[in-house]
Amino acid sequence: MAAILYRLGKGTPSRQPLYAALAAPEMNAAPWRRGYQRHQWRVEAGQVVDVARTDLPSPCLADFLDTMMCQGFPRWVMDAATEPESAYPYPSHSPLCR
Repeated sequence: MAAILYRLGKGTPSRQPLYAALAAPEMNAAPWRRGYQRHQWRVEAGQVVDVARTDLPSPCLADFLDTMMCQGFPRWVMDAATEPESAYPYPSHSPLCR
């Protein structure tokens, strides 16, 4: 995830599109389009245990990428950052827009 965000930031002359997407209403109020729900867990002896999905909605990386694409972010930059064929299969050709 950090590598994707780094490449998105380096892919255009300004990081303003990332900041604009974070501040957009779509990213700051439930429900989020992708329907991700928060998870909770404990760590015991360095291992994550008792992972459970909650009923609380939460934005995920794909919601952020959707917001960027719906605001006109260049598709070629998005695909170079996410590497959909081999890394993160984000469908830049069909973002979920409000």
